[in-house]
Amino acid sequence: MAEADVTDNVRPGQSSGRLVRKLFASLLARGYVGFVYLVLVLPMIIIVAVAFTSGDFLTFPPEEFSTRYFSEVLASSTWLGGLRLSVTIAVGAAVVSTSVGGALAFGLNRYDITYSKQLWGLGVLPCSCHRSSLPSR
Repeated sequence: MAEADVTDNVRPGQSSGRLVRKLFASLLARGYVGFVYLVLVLPMIIIVAVAFTSGDFLTFPPEEFSTRYFSEVLASSTWLGGLRLSVTIAVGAAVVSTSVGGALAFGLNRYDITYSKQLWGLGVLPCSCHRSSLPSR
């Protein structure tokens, strides 16, 4: 599917200044989105690259390619137990949140419920009140 061009939204009698502003806004928005992706993805790429180092210390860029640390993690019962617990909790949380969120969204959209705004607020509360934003004990 072809991407819509900025000039597609310009009417024949429209001034070129308006076209330039639309083009600039489009480029600015694309640049911002690209910057956000870079900030979010680049650290993950660096972490994955560091994991393949062969030295005793994690260094970037890796001097030699090795899967030493992956072998150590997969051979350790402590790490595998933690991984199993993390995956179990993640799958359970995904199933529960999808079920509750889907039912809430369906109910609030289809039916006229008296306290729908309050229920919606409770539904999005976990998104806006994450534990990391709360003070530590």
